[in-house]
Amino acid sequence: MITPNNPNQKINNPKGSENKAVYKALLISKKPLTRRQFNELSGLEIGNLCRCLHDLVYKSKTLQIAKYAPCGTTGKTVQHFYFSDSLKLKRND
Repeated sequence: MITPNNPNQKINNPKGSENKAVYKALLISKKPLTRRQFNELSGLEIGNLCRCLHDLVYKSKTLQIAKYAPCGTTGKTVQHFYFSDSLKLKRND
C-alpha cells in the first residue's frame, strides 16, 4: 500500500493507476467527459491523460468518443469520452 508518509515507495503500475483514475472520474460523473474535465477530476497531467485516453479508446477499446460538442470552458468543439458500448453490455450480463 502506498502511503504519503513514505516517499521511497514506488507505484508498481502507474499506467494501471492512470486507467483507474479515468474510470473513477467517469463513474463519479455518470456522463461523458472532456480531457479538461478528466484533468480536473483525476489530477492527471494532460500529457499522461491524453496517452491514457488514446490507449483506452484505440487499444483496449474500453472507452469511446461519445460525442463532439463545445467545451464548457473554451467553447471549442472537443471530444467527450465515455464507456464503450461493448463494455456496457458486458457489465449488464
